[in-house]
Amino acid sequence: MRPHSKPQSRPFAPRFAAGLVLAASLVACGGSGDGAEAQAELAFTVIETSLYSAVGAAETHAVSTPTAFSALWARHIHGVSSAPPQPAVDFATHQVLAVFLGPQSDGCRRVTVTRVTQTASARIARYQRHTPGPTETCAAVIITPAQMVRVSASSLPVQFVQE
Repeated sequence: MRPHSKPQSRPFAPRFAAGLVLAASLVACGGSGDGAEAQAELAFTVIETSLYSAVGAAETHAVSTPTAFSALWARHIHGVSSAPPQPAVDFATHQVLAVFLGPQSDGCRRVTVTRVTQTASARIARYQRHTPGPTETCAAVIITPAQMVRVSASSLPVQFVQE
């Protein structure tokens, strides 16, 4: 050890400092440095859950206008004798996300929207399909499960992801 020697220059020090600044910047803006976009959780309200939707195919929809929602609602309740009234949605501040599973082979199938998140470039609506386990007794009936949720309005595209 040299007690009074002049410190040696460290050429890696500027690169190390730059790396720290970059890492701090990523943390400050929510980035992880792995290329993944930060996701914010969005609150949502379930406005309809049904086992017998008249929408006869597996479909997902992001609805942003009253006219589009009225058309989707009419498809959903078509032929239902005691159909519920269309839920009130203020499309100036909200939009509707809908998941329809289409025909299912037994009465135990369900769909549930579990999370809605938002990145800088898109919204992601995650949903689960409940499939009966080996110990569940299910009615042998064809059902068409659906769920609709209300979230804050956005012009971002919506991606639906089954979990």
